[in-house]
Amino acid sequence: MTVDEKTLLLNPQATLPAEVSAQLQLLFDAPRTFLARNVNSFSIADYQTPLSQLPASITIPLNSRVYFDSAAGVLHSKGALTSAERDALISLAQDPSTQQPFISAVNALFTLPASVTPQQSDTFITSNDVSSLFDHASNVSGNITSVTRFTFVLQKLLPYLLNVLSDQAVAQTLIQNLGLDSQSTNYILEAAAPNSSFLHRSLFRASSFVTSSSKVPTTRAVFPDQFRGFELLKKISILALRLRLTPK
Repeated sequence: MTVDEKTLLLNPQATLPAEVSAQLQLLFDAPRTFLARNVNSFSIADYQTPLSQLPASITIPLNSRVYFDSAAGVLHSKGALTSAERDALISLAQDPSTQQPFISAVNALFTLPASVTPQQSDTFITSNDVSSLFDHASNVSGNITSVTRFTFVLQKLLPYLLNVLSDQAVAQTLIQNLGLDSQSTNYILEAAAPNSSFLHRSLFRASSFVTSSSKVPTTRAVFPDQFRGFELLKKISILALRLRLTPK
């Protein structure tokens, strides 16, 4: 439902019963709320809130996205809780008078998605995007259709997937060539190259390198940055292996 459609349906002259107007408002808000809470980032957020201890009488179901870290005193939620999940968790508290900290922690987890802003590199659907998906057509016909929405989402999703899959390919290739484990390799790849603003990972996914023709010889003269980057990574890996260094 677009803004114009809602305005038309909720026109005061229509004199709709209050319960009908409320249901129409819910229909209008539902997709916007879902996107804002669940699709604002590419990654699944780990929402956290303090909880000193989990009441002994409460057992969080194993299939729940919520878990309690007793060592840190933190209640976690993998992704945004739905209202049904929140209510189900709260219902585990048989004695609200003594288990109020748990109830408060669950409510805090439920509200966190509205106050947490993902990092820029992880931002997926923004509030402006929601408006584009429901209120402003991006095609020449001026109509908002499932095709225009699907196209809009893909235009944001595909570049992210390209970066993620490229990063994984770079890391896997270097793991095989450097002899380091995946954690160490990824740690090194996030380190800035000397005298450069580039990360090592960026060197190996530069468009001039990855889109070059197979007929172009892979030589130091043609790809000096990549050769220097790999040589440095190789030296780091030799030291790390001999000294048994780890990211920790």
